[in-house]
Formats: sequence, structure tokens, C-alpha cells
Amino acid sequence: MDFQYTRSNGLGLTYDVEISLHSEGPELFSYSAVVKREGETLGKEISRKALRAIDPNKAAAEAREQVLQHIENLDADDE
Repeated sequence: MDFQYTRSNGLGLTYDVEISLHSEGPELFSYSAVVKREGETLGKEISRKALRAIDPNKAAAEAREQVLQHIENLDADDE
């Protein structure tokens, strides 16, 4: 899933987010994500982070929430 997110903290910049959901087996999901600002990758890719959700829709929502939380918690230097 690809989308844009505007941070509510700091400078309120907008980020391009790419999240890939992976099925690791029955009811086991993980995700990888890339966050970019103005075409530049911010930090390093989050890869194969395990999720607690066992349903694909809930896993996607959980992955999105984790990435958005990561963006909101950026240090000013990383923004």
C-alpha cells in the first residue's frame, strides 16, 4: 500500500510511504516499509517486522499504524 502522510508534529512535512505486507504462513504476517520525503529515502528501510494481527486486513492496519507512529516520533534532525 502506498500513500502520503503529513506529520502533525515538528514541521508538518508530508512523507511518501510504501508498505508491503508479507504472509509468513497461515495467520502470520510481517511488513516492510520505505518512507520518503521529496523522493529521498528517510533513514533505512524497515524490513520484515513481525505483526501480531492474524487477519490480513488487521495486519495491514497494524503495519500502517506502526509506520505512522514512527514518522510522528522522528527527531528534528531526521525530519
